[in-house]
Amino acid sequence: MHKPVMVNEIVKLTEPKKDSIIIDATFGFGGHSKAFYEIIENGLIIGFEKNEMTYEIVKKMFKNYSRILIYNVGYENMAEIIEKLGFFNKVDIVIFDLGLSSFLIERSGLGFSYKRNEILDMRFSQKEGKPLYQLLETLTQKEIERILKNYGDIRNPYRISQTIIDNKPIKTTKDLVNILKKITPRNKLDKTLKKVFQAFRIYVNDEIENIKKGILNAYKCLKVGGRIAVLSYHSIEDRVIKSFYRSPLFIPILKKPLKPSDEEIIINPRARSAKLRILIKK
Repeated sequence: MHKPVMVNEIVKLTEPKKDSIIIDATFGFGGHSKAFYEIIENGLIIGFEKNEMTYEIVKKMFKNYSRILIYNVGYENMAEIIEKLGFFNKVDIVIFDLGLSSFLIERSGLGFSYKRNEILDMRFSQKEGKPLYQLLETLTQKEIERILKNYGDIRNPYRISQTIIDNKPIKTTKDLVNILKKITPRNKLDKTLKKVFQAFRIYVNDEIENIKKGILNAYKCLKVGGRIAVLSYHSIEDRVIKSFYRSPLFIPILKKPLKPSDEEIIINPRARSAKLRILIKK
């Protein structure tokens, strides 16, 4: 099961009170929310989970938590729910953990892992957009090249993009991995696979635009002085969060992001690349 990252640091820096209203914008399996639930006595946690499979599981897991509401909605659309609940400008804390959950990687069957042979879907929500294997049928070489460069930080994406075009149709993760094996040195294969899979996942889910929408949604929901905690895991996400440091909407309280302790990394190796940033609503 997915282990929550930097829980103690997030709780300390967001300063929850007994009556706090908290949004967990990336609910997952509720690891961060559980920590806050122990603190708030007459407050409320509102969770948003975009993936349908995860939502169905956690809805049952948290059915007896009277002060937690969970919605099968992505954070890019959470403001509408918060407005209906009557909590616009009343929320104290919003948490974003932008990491991909262990469940989606290991058990969803949606093609998020290059180590498993699955259909190349990569959508967080099956209700939105098209799976990657369908998108690859119509994407041009130039479009694939741009995706790999912008979302995977791949410096010379031409060869990969052209090889993908030359080897259509590509329907499974194994198809994509085998194509990349043909043109990638063995000592660089793992790193290349990570970058390519990351790039396509970001593209399929429009993650960069949705992160921006999510932060702006959080701004609408927060009271003045309310806090946003964001965990990012790669430089592309982190650049988006850093861009809000220059925004007139927020005050950053950490000049440099916090990173997980050595002890946490030993217990939870997937926390290694995490960066925590905190924004306060002006």
